[in-house]
Amino acid sequence: MIIRKLAPAFIILVSLSLVLVSGNLYSQAVKSEESTSSRTEHSDDVKKNLDAYLHDIAILKSNINALKEELKIINTTIEKLTEDKIKAVALGLVTKQKVIVEKRIKILNETVRVRTETKDKAGYLAKALAVASTLTERKKNIKDEADQLPASQFEGIQKEVELLKAGLQATLSVVKEKETYLSTSKTSCDASRSMLEEEREKLNEKLEKIASRTPSTQEESYENDITKRSLENEIKLKDEKANLLLVQTELARRNLQIAQITRLNKQLEINVQAGIADLLSIRFIDADLQRKEKEAEEARRAEEERRRLSEEEKSKIEREAESFSDSALGAQLIKHAYLHVEHVEEQNVLIEAKIGGLNERLELNKILLDELSTTRETISQIRAANVWARRESSVSTKTVIEGVSD
Repeated sequence: MIIRKLAPAFIILVSLSLVLVSGNLYSQAVKSEESTSSRTEHSDDVKKNLDAYLHDIAILKSNINALKEELKIINTTIEKLTEDKIKAVALGLVTKQKVIVEKRIKILNETVRVRTETKDKAGYLAKALAVASTLTERKKNIKDEADQLPASQFEGIQKEVELLKAGLQATLSVVKEKETYLSTSKTSCDASRSMLEEEREKLNEKLEKIASRTPSTQEESYENDITKRSLENEIKLKDEKANLLLVQTELARRNLQIAQITRLNKQLEINVQAGIADLLSIRFIDADLQRKEKEAEEARRAEEERRRLSEEEKSKIEREAESFSDSALGAQLIKHAYLHVEHVEEQNVLIEAKIGGLNERLELNKILLDELSTTRETISQIRAANVWARRESSVSTKTVIEGVSD
């Protein structure tokens, strides 16, 4: 019989369901200070799990094909019974069996769809875990990466950090949404599986009663066989519905894991970029300070040169005026020369004011550089003192992948 042929595959399917139940489908987020080797190990586990998903899907498709073959037989039987108008009871029983088999095919097709989507999510999760490992390594080597970048990139990276921080809140909202959905799915799954189990027990009782009957005629024996096959299919339908609920819940868990690892990766990216910006800021301010010092020095030299030229021009004009035979004309020339010198000196005053402003900015930059160094030391102390608090408030991949090997 087709049903008996399906038995080994069905046992495997139920075993897979039990594995899913025993696994931690509803994990919570914990700490993020997980080693790169651990993340790599978890990533490998996820990749291995992909093979298990493919195996599960292959079994489900095999069951579907077997049921389709059984459906062909049932349709042929219905045609024969329809021609034989005397066996109306048997026709009704076989028709009922057909409906149940069609429902089983529909449930198994949906299970294949959900299982395939879960497999794809697991593949995405494996890639996300690899990204987390890469970012963790970058975080360890921030200084080397920063040393290879020009200080001029500081402002651009700082803006990128601000954009990442703005997007981090959105990922937190997604995580909360997925957590709520998973919790709801778990509650619904538990309630539905409990109800299906009760219905299954009632069907088993009916099956036992039918099996204990002793038919008095060949027709009654035929009807008993059809009824038993119909009940067996209905019991399996309950099991397959329960299994679908489990794989749907697992898909919800995968979606939560992806949301968690996405948020973790964004946080790691912020940490890396902020660390680079922090290191570049010192060089950026130092370069700006050197530039302003150079500008101030050039301005001082320019002022000294103007003063020298002004004095030289004044002396030159006075000598020329002394050589004039017309003393009035010489005096007028000296007067114009002095006016020109006064004008140059007024320009020098303006230049000196500008130099003074540059010097003030230079001093402010020096103070800012000193305060930045002090602030960095303070932040390092705060980070060290609050390491446990940070661990409790951050998201890690340890629980994100918990249950993957199951």
